[in-house]
Amino acid sequence: SRATWATGATSRRGRPEQVAEMARAARGIAAVAALGAFLFLGTSFIAPNGCRRAVDTEIHRATGAGGPQDQSFMGSASTVALPLLGLAALCSTRSRRPAASTTVMPMPLAGAALPVEADEPAVVMHTAGGRRKRLGVGGKICMLTGLKKFKGIYRSYSGKKNVRFWRPNCRWHNVWWAKEKKWVRLFISMAALRKMDERGLDYMARRAGLDLYAWTKEHWEPGSRQPLRLKVSTTGKAIKDKRLWPDYDKYLNQGKPLAEIFAGPKYSKKPLPWNQRKALKNPATPPKGLKVSASSSVSSDA
Repeated sequence: SRATWATGATSRRGRPEQVAEMARAARGIAAVAALGAFLFLGTSFIAPNGCRRAVDTEIHRATGAGGPQDQSFMGSASTVALPLLGLAALCSTRSRRPAASTTVMPMPLAGAALPVEADEPAVVMHTAGGRRKRLGVGGKICMLTGLKKFKGIYRSYSGKKNVRFWRPNCRWHNVWWAKEKKWVRLFISMAALRKMDERGLDYMARRAGLDLYAWTKEHWEPGSRQPLRLKVSTTGKAIKDKRLWPDYDKYLNQGKPLAEIFAGPKYSKKPLPWNQRKALKNPATPPKGLKVSASSSVSSDA
């Protein structure tokens, strides 16, 4: 059935790979037989006797066999050896069959360039949110204003409360950066776009804490990762980064990325346990030492 052939399961006719291998072997044997027949007819009937004897003499001289009486034997051996060599070549190619995981590239035509395998990228991103998530504005969050969905209720005519969410109108927009004369692709809301028309892109990026020089680079290029989260983000790490922003503000969007100036803060991979954090907040008072005098020790010995 079609399902059996699609899944590769065994059937009465065998697996598809075995059928293809048998067909390939049959074609090779037919080609070798045709070649042997052509050589036999050419040496026996078509070619003159003089030419055949000259060929046998050359073979005899090259191989260094016995006397002239072996020339007919060498001629017949040549007609048998060539098909055998073809069969051996076919067997060697079938034994070197490429593995299933390798990809066989098609042979180019005459004058065409050879196919070149593409190199794998140096850095591969396997994250759910990508670069915007690292900045703290992943998902449907505006990159310049930090607008995101918020929860609320609305009441029907009868006064019943219905819970609903309001979401900003965020889209990908290509914004012209007049300072560097290039287009910048940002995920922003329409409110941010209206403010940008009034104040400009540089003002909005400085207010949001967005490094435009790092954002316009590709994610595998050096300097493309911003050391701090955006100011408009509300994640835990972004709140901790807000106290570090005063040291970075004067270098933001000043001709080169922030990563080329500062290495960025070092975050602890695992948070401290609660008992250790509590001990750091409220350190325990040391115990009072016992006051022992020499007179008391002498009286006790007496």
